[in-house]
Amino acid sequence: MGGDAWVTAAEEVGAESGVEITAVAIGPGCVVTDLLFEWQSRREIDDDGCLLVRPDGYIAWRQKANSSYHSSNLADALRQVLGKQPAFNLPQ
Repeated sequence: MGGDAWVTAAEEVGAESGVEITAVAIGPGCVVTDLLFEWQSRREIDDDGCLLVRPDGYIAWRQKANSSYHSSNLADALRQVLGKQPAFNLPQ
C-alpha cells in the first residue's frame, strides 16, 4: 500500500526523536477507509504521499508524492515544524 513506507518512517522518526507520532494510512485495505471519497478529494497529495498534521488539526507539512527518503524527509519536516536544530539523527 502507498502509505506503508510512511508508517514505518513515522515509527522510526518518533522513536529517534522522542516525539509521539501516530501514523494513519487511509484508503482501500487500510485501517481507515474512505468510503465516500471525501479524503481523496481534499488531501492534496497522491496515494503514496504524506501529511504531517499538528495536534490542533492543521497541516504542518505535505509530501505530495512518494519519496525515496521517507524517514529523512519526515525527520527534516519535524525538525522544521518544531524549530529544532538536528537534535536527532537518522541514517540518510
